Amino acid sequence: MSGRTQLPTYSANKFVDRAEELKLIRNIVAELVKHKQTDTKIVTFYGERGIGKTWLLARLEEDLKENFPSKVAVVRIDVQDLESGDTIGRVARLIRHIWEQLGGSPPRGQYVEDLSRMFMDFLREKILDSKAFILLLDHLHESDWEFLDALEDYLLAPLATEPRTLIVTTGRRRLYVWKTAELYLRQRLIKLEPFKKEEIIKDQIRRQIAHPRVNVQEILQLTCGNPLANYLVASHGSDEKGIRETLERLLADVPNKTRREILRYAEALADKESFRDAEIYTILRNRGIPPLRVRQMLSQWDIAYWDTSKRGFVLEPTIRALVNHLRKNLAGNGKKGQGDPQSQERPRTVSMSASKNTLASTQPHSPIF
Repeated sequence: MSGRTQLPTYSANKFVDRAEELKLIRNIVAELVKHKQTDTKIVTFYGERGIGKTWLLARLEEDLKENFPSKVAVVRIDVQDLESGDTIGRVARLIRHIWEQLGGSPPRGQYVEDLSRMFMDFLREKILDSKAFILLLDHLHESDWEFLDALEDYLLAPLATEPRTLIVTTGRRRLYVWKTAELYLRQRLIKLEPFKKEEIIKDQIRRQIAHPRVNVQEILQLTCGNPLANYLVASHGSDEKGIRETLERLLADVPNKTRREILRYAEALADKESFRDAEIYTILRNRGIPPLRVRQMLSQWDIAYWDTSKRGFVLEPTIRALVNHLRKNLAGNGKKGQGDPQSQERPRTVSMSASKNTLASTQPHSPIF
């Protein structure tokens, strides 16, 4: 699509909520600053795409520097920036980048084993003697696991054995399982939830968008409170074009061809509260969609995941709500919902607790993806 809305760049005055998460990290760091032992060596914030993990780490960096001036050394890195190259080369580049951010001059041409040892010596001599060291790694768990295995060996495990260090990472739902005891046994997993209160979404939109096209109540119905989706719907509107653009931006990390395929699967499964492999096969076969690899693809791109309470796979709630809105309220109803809450008829609300049998009873319709 052309004319895409520019996503907002992080700034403190655009950040809302997440007070409990900020307080958690602040409390751990306060203990490290006092040379006290903590039960936590690594904190992982996880959640669906667009939930605000990147902005949380950006705010954490500012918050720690504001609250512990001269007492902490904080380095924040987006691991996605290191995707190119071989595994060991990526690990070495990450170590060198951290070293440089801490004011050091890392040597070149070293084996990664030697580079790791030399970096830890630098950290102990120049940093940890007077400060706590906090490493913030964004998108870490979305990396390939061969890279994470090597990164654990040469950086994260050595860091976790030091008494005044804390590692904070982010990921979606498929989280890497650490093999080092200090990481595996002393990790805290924190799920980031969508914004559920209208006043928080209202504050978000007020801070980020000058002229929103959709009111707060409708935004919450359409997005389930996902912060990025809130911004996109408020920017693009709730008409067909706006919802399609929102879905495109939410799935921007998925290759174009795969994205279309995933949206077709999501459309077919959106009426289901939960589903298993046999149901996937039946539903997609009846719609003329080859069912092979469907569940694996949905899981790979974090569009569906296993929900123990429902004893089945479920679609990511924001994607499900948007697809249902597009399919049920827009595709078959002309031009309802043009994104102006004052002058247009509000689209019907789609219940997120629809009967599991709804899809079977739905009349056939033309595919929207």
